[in-house]
Amino acid sequence: MVEIKLLQKNTNSRNEKKQKGYITIVSSVIISMTLMMILLDQSKAGFYARLAILDHERKTISERFAFSCAEIARLRISENVNYEGNETITMHDGNSLSQSECFIKDIIHFSETITFYTSATFQNVETDLQVEIHPTDFRVLKFLLQ
Repeated sequence: MVEIKLLQKNTNSRNEKKQKGYITIVSSVIISMTLMMILLDQSKAGFYARLAILDHERKTISERFAFSCAEIARLRISENVNYEGNETITMHDGNSLSQSECFIKDIIHFSETITFYTSATFQNVETDLQVEIHPTDFRVLKFLLQ
């Protein structure tokens, strides 16, 4: 009878060690998965932050091109009061990938103002601008981003 009790103790001891090993493996897998999820979430947040910064930069460049196009239109109106617009202007910065276009739309002559619209596109980001200028000295009365 003594021998049977010893065998049972050894068997119970082995089962306890197996259970402890199983718990250790499961715990380490759960901790690893949790850490991986946190890391993936953080890297995705950084990726989206970079995209937001890039979109903001593209919008800023598009706005600057629209203002440049408005200055070109103002110059053309000052050279020829009957200038009608409807002109596409292509702008480069020396890099073939950074080419953009702006469009001077219809020019409307009122008694006290001249109103025209420009539209500029830079890397698929578009900015529309409404400009009012004085008809005699061509100074800008209003810039309105649309």
